[in-house]
Amino acid sequence: MPTDVNLLKDRNMKNWKTRLWVLIVLLNMGMGISTFAQKIPLVYTVENTGIKNPAPVLPGINELPVVKTLTDPFQWSDGSGRSTNFKDWSRRRAEIAREIEHYEIGKKPVVSKKDITADIVDDTLRVNVTVNGQTLTLKAKITYPAGKGPFPAIIGIGRGTGSLPPTIFTSRNIAQIAFNFTQVMSHTQKRGNEPINKLYPDRTDMGAYCAWSWGVSRIIDGLEIVGKKSKIDTKRLAISGCSFAGKMALFAGAFDERIALTNRVVAVRQHGVFPKRWVKWKLWEEPVMPGLKKVCSSIKKIMYRNCRMTTTNCVPW
Repeated sequence: MPTDVNLLKDRNMKNWKTRLWVLIVLLNMGMGISTFAQKIPLVYTVENTGIKNPAPVLPGINELPVVKTLTDPFQWSDGSGRSTNFKDWSRRRAEIAREIEHYEIGKKPVVSKKDITADIVDDTLRVNVTVNGQTLTLKAKITYPAGKGPFPAIIGIGRGTGSLPPTIFTSRNIAQIAFNFTQVMSHTQKRGNEPINKLYPDRTDMGAYCAWSWGVSRIIDGLEIVGKKSKIDTKRLAISGCSFAGKMALFAGAFDERIALTNRVVAVRQHGVFPKRWVKWKLWEEPVMPGLKKVCSSIKKIMYRNCRMTTTNCVPW
């Protein structure tokens, strides 16, 4: 049995993780319910609208207070007030982003468009990013629907649909852009020896979710530079991934405001949410444990409905 101290540590860890994911979701959402009556842009034309906001005070790790309850996500970092209107949300959003970068994933490098070139050859987007005299090339295969475009598009982590069924998009004339994250940083994260470190050799503090988000943003830069030749409507971009790639999609959507929709597909073994296929074929048709059949009968409808929502929700285009 764990000691009382270990139990307290477990609770604090759960609270910390909860706070982190609430903040990331807020970065993706834009603002709270009270602002819905205002006219809020669904997407922006720049990567970071709050880049000119001053950075909040960032105490050292040992100086951070112990917070046992979920804090007010809309309260400004200095405690002087809170965001209650969309007009001042940019400040709080920038604070949240900077805190996550500082304490969690590392600061996302800023790249000027003048340091990027791009082209499309054989339906493959090639983006060349030059920093400190070094060039990193990113490639992304684009699968187009029939027609002339411009098309809305989903950026899929690993493959064009990010583990979602391709028919969701082909049936709605939505293009698919495959993001190969290993071109930026591998899953094993050999800090200092990853492709992105060719450009930033001293940034060994840069975590994978920072690097991968940077890579997604450069793909979007490439689409904008290519322009009409891409046949992609850059005001209607989505991103999706599953499991760790789902978190990748969340971070990418949170740190690039040009992404209109972010979708995370949850993996079964990590979070207790069962993918549609696993539920359908394993849970109630081929129970793998005695007594599981009774459980299946009680959760079948709920889980199947939730999983269908995860995998087949219509993208609002």
